[in-house]
Amino acid sequence: GEGSAVGAGMAPFGLGSDIGGSIRMPAFFNGVFGLKATGGRVPGTGQFPMAHGTSRRYLTTGPLCRRAEDLEPLLRILQGPDGHDDCVEMPLGDPKAVAWQGRKVLLVPDDGRNPVHPALARAQREQPLQRSASMRGSKPLGLTACKSQRLIAASWAQQQLQQF
Repeated sequence: GEGSAVGAGMAPFGLGSDIGGSIRMPAFFNGVFGLKATGGRVPGTGQFPMAHGTSRRYLTTGPLCRRAEDLEPLLRILQGPDGHDDCVEMPLGDPKAVAWQGRKVLLVPDDGRNPVHPALARAQREQPLQRSASMRGSKPLGLTACKSQRLIAASWAQQQLQQF
């Protein structure tokens, strides 16, 4: 698929469609970056099969690429009405304008069940968020500090699944 083609260097970028992970998971497994755009931001013209009903809100087209910084310009090119699809114009802010000062960033060293490769765990411990000038002043949190947020998120997710 697109994730392996981009990961192997066969293409500088690719397109995917995502309703439940079909951009994000191939990107993850192939060491590239994928973005599931907000539903209705990128036209799905020509996509087959096309989702219908409430599922249409979740199906979206998005880019896969080798460098994270390529996601934004690709999304800017792809987004917006094309005259065939029901997508709408949505403003896209500048990621560099995000003020990280005082923001809380959740660090997840593992999921409590599956071991993380030691090199990845070491990198997360040794390369804190503050190494990036844009993220200085952020406040890393561990999972124990977020137990109540996790419970709220799990409850919300369960309510959403009950709609289907």
